[in-house]
Amino acid sequence: MNLAKKIKDKYKNLSQITKVSLWYTFSNFVQKIIVVIGVPILTRILTVAEYGTYSVYNSWFEIIYNICTLSLASGGYFVGMKKHEKEKDKYDSAISSLCISITILLFALFLVLPGVWKLILALPLNYQIPMLIGIISGCPRDFWATSERYNQKYKKLVIVTLLTSVGVLILQSISALIFKGENRVLIVILGGLIPSVIVGIPILILTFKKGKTFFSKEIWKETIAFNVVLIPYYMSITFLNQIDRVMIDRFIDASHAAYYSVAYRAASTINIFTVALNQSLMPWIFQKLKENKKEDLKKTVSSILILPFLISLFLILMAPEVIWILSGKEYLKASGIIPSVAIGMCLRFVSQIFIDFEMYYEKNNIITISTICIAGLNFILNWIFIPIYGFLSAGYTTLVCFALQAIVHSIIVRKYCKEKEVFNFKVIWTIIGIIIVISLLLSLIYDSLIIRYCLMLIALICAFLNRRKIIYLLREMKRK
Repeated sequence: MNLAKKIKDKYKNLSQITKVSLWYTFSNFVQKIIVVIGVPILTRILTVAEYGTYSVYNSWFEIIYNICTLSLASGGYFVGMKKHEKEKDKYDSAISSLCISITILLFALFLVLPGVWKLILALPLNYQIPMLIGIISGCPRDFWATSERYNQKYKKLVIVTLLTSVGVLILQSISALIFKGENRVLIVILGGLIPSVIVGIPILILTFKKGKTFFSKEIWKETIAFNVVLIPYYMSITFLNQIDRVMIDRFIDASHAAYYSVAYRAASTINIFTVALNQSLMPWIFQKLKENKKEDLKKTVSSILILPFLISLFLILMAPEVIWILSGKEYLKASGIIPSVAIGMCLRFVSQIFIDFEMYYEKNNIITISTICIAGLNFILNWIFIPIYGFLSAGYTTLVCFALQAIVHSIIVRKYCKEKEVFNFKVIWTIIGIIIVISLLLSLIYDSLIIRYCLMLIALICAFLNRRKIIYLLREMKRK
């Protein structure tokens, strides 16, 4: 009771922005957990080929959604709100109509030239319907969610986010169980759209009712001018996350795209930890740089950079068991993907820490250019190696690209941000290099259960013997 009271008192004393950040991180975390829970359900109901088609559709949806919405919810909306804070309703209405207009024009092009859809997406034409519905209902919902965060409101946002995620999981599972036949994947996708439509369409109607603006030359012009420049950056990030399974489907088949998707999803659980960690670290890093307290940064940041790699070693050791739990024995061949993708996720976290410093020193152009180049390289490597070495090569192209991204950003931080005193680059990259080699070697012993379990036991013993250091580091992180 005393502990509960202390927690309650501490929560009451938090600032509004801290409460918003806390609840947003919580809802984001639970949402990702729900998505992870959905994987073993769908993979056990759908065939491997059906789940592959489902994964490829989701990858294309992410890419096209970012194009149609100009990736406004990723940051451009905040900039627009600063300029139009006094006419928020008009702004919301205008940008919603802009995104819907872009969506309708794009899908009209697909209808007039169906060969373009088949050539680029390689999906049946009837998959245009759920994609169109998903974008039109999704963009007002995302703008509303971004607006709630901007205005430091969280209660409705958390409730809607969690209920929508649970609704998607339940309806997709029921659809997969009830419907059979060649259109089952399409029915599953449409089932998952119902919560989005229930939430998004009323928000869209309310937005137009309050804003009463469909076209605004001023808002449309400035929105397009500002966000078109950023689209290559956001698209590059989306490409790095999604293009692998699309290209596997194109060069091999949907079943192998399913294997890769399951392994990628399993390895991406590390992101739940790293994203939350970076969201907590970023404001603290900015504050310390502003106060010129670089010694505090040096003591903490370098240690934190290594932490996800150590956690990923446990995931890599247990990869076959993780795949079996998530998807069943049919997907066990996907275990070989986890080491490369898991380490790739950790390297992406390293890049993000360096990017935090670059953003503080306003090196945004360098961030955009480097991200576009890495995404382009990933596409080229996949184009070369997937047809030759199969779907496993996609994991290694991802690893190579994220490694290069981290190296490039470490060079940028060292050269342009002059942060040699914050990071001991030689030590950091030596440790990371050793962990990468160990991780890749672990994939060679997946057939030996005894060796893997012995290594896991040794790792747990080492963690126990160093528990004081680990607890100290965690306490320091919490305190800072």
